[in-house]
Amino acid sequence: MLLLDVLTRYPAVTLLLLIAAMAIRDGAGNMVSTIGALTAISIAAMLLGTPHPELVLPQFPRVIVRFLDVPSVVLVWWFGRSLFEDDFSLGILEWGVMLAFVFPIAYFRLFEFGLVSTLPSELLYLVTGMSVVLMLHLTYTTLRGRNDDVIESRRRLRFFFVVGLVIATTVSVISERLFYDSPIELNILRSVAVLPMVIFGSFWLLNYQIEALTFKRIKVVESEPAIDKRDHLLHETLLAHMEQKRAYRQHGLTIAILAEQLDTQEHRLRAMINKGMGFRNFSEFLNHYRIKAVKTAMQDPEHTRTPILTLALEEGFSSLAPFNRAFKNLTGDTPTQYRRQWIKNSYNNTD
Repeated sequence: MLLLDVLTRYPAVTLLLLIAAMAIRDGAGNMVSTIGALTAISIAAMLLGTPHPELVLPQFPRVIVRFLDVPSVVLVWWFGRSLFEDDFSLGILEWGVMLAFVFPIAYFRLFEFGLVSTLPSELLYLVTGMSVVLMLHLTYTTLRGRNDDVIESRRRLRFFFVVGLVIATTVSVISERLFYDSPIELNILRSVAVLPMVIFGSFWLLNYQIEALTFKRIKVVESEPAIDKRDHLLHETLLAHMEQKRAYRQHGLTIAILAEQLDTQEHRLRAMINKGMGFRNFSEFLNHYRIKAVKTAMQDPEHTRTPILTLALEEGFSSLAPFNRAFKNLTGDTPTQYRRQWIKNSYNNTD
């Protein structure tokens, strides 16, 4: 058992710390990279803090790693959402969940090191339940956005991410639930479960660059999204369908329905919307047309007193909240601010 622990735990820790170091070096200032680095460090700390009894760290470093792993579950929740939600941000909800999770886990660590004398059993059930809820939510949001995603590599990754999430959550919950009975096998099982996912993540994130060995600079040509020559007809048909027939007005329109209407393959349509037109998901593609139509309607004198919600519903939005969010993301203003500014500018131009 000791050999198995060494062969799984420490390679996983090494790869996690390497991923974290490269994320910090190459992704400075990027939220996804920052969260990813923190997640990798926290999981590495969890592995270092729960080894075979013969490999237990000295007291001081053990205290450090045991407290570094406190936010690991919430960080995984943050990281998964930042990967698959284009509009993800750290708001009040995300920080509130972090605080609600960190305090009871930190109490566990205080008990582990003898700094508090009692550990309410209810606290353990609470943390276990919260962990399961967070992972179920992450699983749901990851799979829910799969059909809307037009980035094919990210769309495929969603499935493997969820599989790994289910395995890791199951092992983690079982291990944490029985941790204080100190079964060596469960702690080893944790590292055995983590290692394959870390190896997969390493192949995904760590790219080999030939110029590092040849000392030659590879010319990088940055270009705007371009339509494949084979898809010109499909592109023209799509534009006509969206701009002339105003297909974006259809409530509940999905990429599968649109592909059927255009009599084309869904994967071909996804590739063109993403690689050819530069959109990251189908909602962003639809909102491009819907917001443009709403802005045009707002500028029409006949709609000066038409409620904004009415205009939004007519152009395909299902409710006010997603419309407001999409409008501000694309224009930088709320719909009300945009309309007021337009009316003000129009009035000044007539003077």
